[in-house]
Amino acid sequence: MHYGSVTGKRAEPRVATIARRFAITVLVLSLCMPVACARGRRGAKKVHLARLPAQYQTITISDDARSYAYVEAVREGEGFVVHDGKHDGTFPAMVGLTFAPETRKLFYWAGSDMDGYLIADGTKIGGDLVHEGKLVFSPDGRRWATTCTARPQTGGPRKRAVVFADGKELGRYAGASVPTFSPDGRHLAYVVVDEGGNASLIVDGEPRAKYAPPDDPCAARLEGTPSEPSLWPQFQVSYLADGSLVTMTQDPDGWAIYRGATRLASYGPSVIQKHPEVRESCRGTPAVAAWSLTTAEKAPVAAWWDRLPGSEERWRVVANGKPVDAFVCARPWSRQPPELSSDGEHIAYPCIADADHILVVVDGLRYGPYVDVWAYVWADDGAELVYAAADEPAPRPWRYYVAGRPRTGFFSAVWRPRIEAGSGRFAWEAELERGGRKVLGVDDRELTSFDDVLWGPGFLRRGWATWIIRRGRRLVRLDVPTG
Repeated sequence: MHYGSVTGKRAEPRVATIARRFAITVLVLSLCMPVACARGRRGAKKVHLARLPAQYQTITISDDARSYAYVEAVREGEGFVVHDGKHDGTFPAMVGLTFAPETRKLFYWAGSDMDGYLIADGTKIGGDLVHEGKLVFSPDGRRWATTCTARPQTGGPRKRAVVFADGKELGRYAGASVPTFSPDGRHLAYVVVDEGGNASLIVDGEPRAKYAPPDDPCAARLEGTPSEPSLWPQFQVSYLADGSLVTMTQDPDGWAIYRGATRLASYGPSVIQKHPEVRESCRGTPAVAAWSLTTAEKAPVAAWWDRLPGSEERWRVVANGKPVDAFVCARPWSRQPPELSSDGEHIAYPCIADADHILVVVDGLRYGPYVDVWAYVWADDGAELVYAAADEPAPRPWRYYVAGRPRTGFFSAVWRPRIEAGSGRFAWEAELERGGRKVLGVDDRELTSFDDVLWGPGFLRRGWATWIIRRGRRLVRLDVPTG
């Protein structure tokens, strides 16, 4: 399978889901940071989880910040998974370690380039897989699904996309999207495409709708990486909070976004991040930025970028097919989709005004301009938006902003922050100088340094921010009071 080597010092850690407390070498210390001590606040808590081996990669953390897993190398191309202090077997290679939410069961991909498989909570699945896929779970973590890639069968059609769910193979197709579960976890949906380009929406294993391919060459599907198992981003399906289904697919008119059987919008070209501009001969019809489709967590709202027809690049953000405000931008923002609050009542996005200026648009209000923007996120209650923006020359151009006002000093690099519902306080990580010390903090308070952040910041209980960090070979959990 297309896995990274497990013999390197480490791979860039991923912020993943979370599980139970590590059972050995757990040391709980009370730690009073200088700022907290000076102000008489509760001290931070430090939990030493483990000492990492000299050769490791792919560390992942469960959604409750209490379990972890990583790959320890034993020889070239081989290693084993360490899960809460226990070895999980030895395989040629392992990637994509993922904890299911709530249940905290561990999943990962293993095997060789031609004989790969999925390890699902200890069960080996597959055997002919050659490229891993994205794992998706029901909200309670009891169900799982994925679309991955298998070897073409000898003498048979090249149906390489394989959809698995709950330990069973559901089908092999010329192409298939990333699956999605309904909010109650009872239904599973995905889009498949046959060799002739005909698309079908599959719900619980049965075709729900079929779409013939368009004749317009401007609506042709753009090919992704040859080994990519799914059709993302151009074919997508996602359940909304009310149980209705949003589908992005080709149909006879081009590209369309449906909610159930109702078409919300129709487009000619569909562009991807590698090719975000519409070629000149296809600018007469609207276009959609495929990667930008996003949905609200707790409301039946979907939003995305679309292009107005005409010779100039003019893009806007729409929700459920209607413009969210009067702003028109020079091109869509490719780093992150528009950010919807969980209740769907608020929306924020960067708007590229020209080559040198970027605005942050929040519910129709503009902040900026800035020279760059990164990592914008709403509080869980939608009351505040925090983002990072660069507005100073190098080497320290970045600051964090809330409601358009700077809330920290300057940094050379920043990561995605998190804002606490109710209090408006936010937690963050940043690099002070390029290649230098990395620090994490709350609001304008710098708390401590780290080598890598593996999970967080998160607010697992009110008034506390949590991180899992690495310092050298030590894996440490930090719980820090926000007040």
